[in-house]
Amino acid sequence: MARILGSFLLLTATLKIVGFEDFAYSGIGFFLDPWLLTLFIELEIVLALWLLSGWYRVASYFFATLTFAGFALASFYLGWIGVKSCGCLGAIKTSPWLTFTVDIVVLVALQVFRPNMKEFFKGPSSRTTIVAPTMGLMIFVIVGIIGWLAHQSFEPIEGLFAHLRGDRLTARPGLVRIAPGTTGDKTIATIEVVNWTNRDIRIVGGSSDCNCVATQDLPIIVQPHRAQPIQIIFTYGRTAGFFSRKVWLMTDDPQRFINLRVLGRTILPNGEQTLSSIGNKDDSS
Repeated sequence: MARILGSFLLLTATLKIVGFEDFAYSGIGFFLDPWLLTLFIELEIVLALWLLSGWYRVASYFFATLTFAGFALASFYLGWIGVKSCGCLGAIKTSPWLTFTVDIVVLVALQVFRPNMKEFFKGPSSRTTIVAPTMGLMIFVIVGIIGWLAHQSFEPIEGLFAHLRGDRLTARPGLVRIAPGTTGDKTIATIEVVNWTNRDIRIVGGSSDCNCVATQDLPIIVQPHRAQPIQIIFTYGRTAGFFSRKVWLMTDDPQRFINLRVLGRTILPNGEQTLSSIGNKDDSS
């Protein structure tokens, strides 16, 4: 059971890294912080390696139970507020209710196949008071080291994922949050395009329609290992509620497109709102 669960966590962590933009897009509210999303991935990897190693099975059982209980609560919350895809499998669209069901099944399986607790609770010098806190401390130390190495080796944390995915350019942030606005209002959001290569790259075009204009500052050159700011002008649509919109920039590099998303909410002029499910208004144009 532990090895199956460990392999499953490694798979989901890998899918999150490969499709980090989709994972980040799924975040709502406190789930939206990139550092928190990165921490989720790191914890999945550490717990997966722990389960695969077979060390201290009872302690790993406790941490696995707590982890999947947390996953179940997060999935339930995202499903409750109407998120279409939780991003738990990266670019693979997955309903939060499906992942919630999987999390519950895993929690039940952990109870059915739990290790022998009798040996764990023997005597006053029980490993209960030593192993679990020690392994918990090791998890946080390892996660901290991974985060520190990522910062030192790749400057911002985005660089780590860019290198892992093979991206030559990335948008920072990949998910742009804009304040609520009324129908017809315009707002300007500033992003940065980061060039991770050793050559100049030109941004030559981008999204341009009645709702979103990303071409105002173009064409523009992004120097090697530099970040170039670009403004995006967004016009709020006529339908009230939460929305998500895909925005793209075109380059003269082998990586032809840079994709990002705009997430916000439209409010009717009279203050009334027709709340739409988050993620359902997803215009991929």
